[in-house]
Amino acid sequence: MSTVADSSPQGGSIGLHAMKAITVLQERGVGALVAQAFPLHDHTTCLFDSGGEGSPIVLLHALGLDWRMWSRVIPLLTPHHRVVAFDLRGFGGAAFAPQVRDLAHYAADVAELLDRLDLSQAHIAGLSLGGSIALELALQRPDLVAGLSVIAATAWPFPAFEERARAAETAGMEAQVIPSLTRWFRPADLAANAWPVRYARNSVRRASISDWSAAWRALAGIGLEGRLSEVRAPTRIIAGECDQSTPPNLMEGLVTGGCRDFTVLQSAPHMLALTHPEELGKAILADP
Repeated sequence: MSTVADSSPQGGSIGLHAMKAITVLQERGVGALVAQAFPLHDHTTCLFDSGGEGSPIVLLHALGLDWRMWSRVIPLLTPHHRVVAFDLRGFGGAAFAPQVRDLAHYAADVAELLDRLDLSQAHIAGLSLGGSIALELALQRPDLVAGLSVIAATAWPFPAFEERARAAETAGMEAQVIPSLTRWFRPADLAANAWPVRYARNSVRRASISDWSAAWRALAGIGLEGRLSEVRAPTRIIAGECDQSTPPNLMEGLVTGGCRDFTVLQSAPHMLALTHPEELGKAILADP
């Protein structure tokens, strides 16, 4: 069974968590991307897998979103790679998973996914929360990581992470929409209200308070800064010039260990997979 993910200003995908297959139709007439329900040991997630003979790349989405965040980047990568994207514990098709405990818990899910797909190694590309998970995985299971693209992410905790968890618990998810979107996008993006903004808005509204807060607390417990020099996988750090959450000067602090390149995408905000998919795709594909 499949369904079309509604990208209208009013709608979200209907029955998202109950679907056995989820189809995303690109607004510009690009072919459909189809994700399937996929079992992990304690929950079911939603998995896009392009298949093919190319070297595998696994895409990890940002907090509050799901695999569809990558829907405009995936077509740029599939001519070169087998592309895998899935919903992190607590979000999208994995919304009913047992609650995440910490960043290592997320990384263990990625490791299990690779094992179940019979992938001995993959390039891991993650944005925001996904980028922090990618770093954790590279430290926890270096044998699985052929390379890293760490995008708009942090290795350091900030007081704001716990504050955002408490804000949701106090005021609910609707009150998190405007603060989140203003961190993630530029004013012009919000004014245009195109699919990326509508998708992000609907995703925040759909998130449960408990899973949203647990994810922020997982980030609040991050402490990778002292171990960055241990990362040995070839690593590219990618920042957005206009990113308010993880600006280039913060991202530059990740340049250590296996890092071979630091790229800043001009005019890009935090959610650059949504606003600058072509530029991000090229940066991921560039040789580190």
